[in-house]
Amino acid sequence: MKKPSRHSLLIRIVPLTLFSLLMACQTPGRGLRPDPDPLREARNLTMQGHGQKAFEAFDAILGRQPDNLDAHRGLVEAAYFIGRLVEVEKRYTGMLGGDRAGFGHYGLALVAVARGPGGLVFALKSFAEACRLLPEEADAPYRMGLLHLRNEDCNKALPSFARASVLDKQWAAPRIASAHCLEQLSRDAEAMVALRPVLDADARDADLSRARLIADRIFDPERGIPVEILPDLHKATELLSREAVQQALINLDNVLIHHPHISLAYTLKGLAQSRLNNSGEAVVAFGKALELRPDSPDALVGLGDLYARVQKWKEARENYDQAVEINPFYQAARLRLADLAIAREDFRRAAHQLEVAIRLDPKDMGNRYRYSEVLVTLGKLKEALGLLEEILQKHPEALEALIRAGRLYMILSKSEPAKAADFRQRAQECLQTAHEVAPDNQAVSEMMESMED
Repeated sequence: MKKPSRHSLLIRIVPLTLFSLLMACQTPGRGLRPDPDPLREARNLTMQGHGQKAFEAFDAILGRQPDNLDAHRGLVEAAYFIGRLVEVEKRYTGMLGGDRAGFGHYGLALVAVARGPGGLVFALKSFAEACRLLPEEADAPYRMGLLHLRNEDCNKALPSFARASVLDKQWAAPRIASAHCLEQLSRDAEAMVALRPVLDADARDADLSRARLIADRIFDPERGIPVEILPDLHKATELLSREAVQQALINLDNVLIHHPHISLAYTLKGLAQSRLNNSGEAVVAFGKALELRPDSPDALVGLGDLYARVQKWKEARENYDQAVEINPFYQAARLRLADLAIAREDFRRAAHQLEVAIRLDPKDMGNRYRYSEVLVTLGKLKEALGLLEEILQKHPEALEALIRAGRLYMILSKSEPAKAADFRQRAQECLQTAHEVAPDNQAVSEMMESMED
């Protein structure tokens, strides 16, 4: 059995302290919620250092919704920051003798966590009682699992995460935590079974990033390679990046003479031969890489790229599909499938792949541009505008987004007379900003003139 990594879930997968993770106001089974949200507003008060106001806000929420576990966590977190843990501890202790005992144990577990490592044993016992008394709540077993991970005990954490996943099938966090534990225990196939539904769940961007990180570790092409060989493989990769392909091949052949069972070396050799247009040698190299490691998405994409270059579209698509089937979080394969779908004018399939790609990497604005183009082709102008407005929220002076948005608003102003004035005003705003960013841009000037006509 592989020993747990030095970096626990709390460091590698969830970049929060144990305390903040356990107290986080995240409702199971739900992604980001629209404003205004009393829970979010109260949590923001805590994060901004207004602990007393936050305490009062959470207390008011519990007055209306006494079973709201998010609010219980928020109350304990605020109490911790303003020194009122003893007060809330008494409140939860007072619940133990009645029909609200489950919430009492839940709150006492949170108080114990807030007091630090010395209270973790008591917290585990309290969460166990909360699980027994609140059998329909997914949150209590999930946070109990996190405490087991605090002790890097994946075997004990797994049943808690599994229970939470069964109780709330749409909540991504327990599945991701389960996958982390399984990967740490070298149960990679089971880890991917746990991760796959995350793409279809109501997952937040942060959840998908964590899921992708686990999948990347499972399919890391360097995984299992002896440390002493890695510098030579890194050197070959660097040579390929500098287009020093012949030198890279010499380097790789030297590696394979002494280590003929390294799949990554054959993958890199396939890439090198492909760049030299030696298709036969490249196919052989990729084939050997897949013989040694059949679950290598990198080798499959490399082989798919080779087939795409010689316009064998069916074979290219089959390899990309197989890469996605093995690792549904593998961005490169999805983007290539989107390219093939666009080339075949299968815009609905392209839209699906690009939508998933954006969820997996929300910081990549390029995929939003491509997706907006596909949506325009499908006649979904407002959805395309939504993507462009997302880009402009992050980059208000993005010239391409401003021009595209301005053009789409002008089209909508003509097709929807009832909203024409609003659409024209927004088009003018976009084009005016574009003109300020690039005063010599002829396309912007022509569009502004056409609006005046």
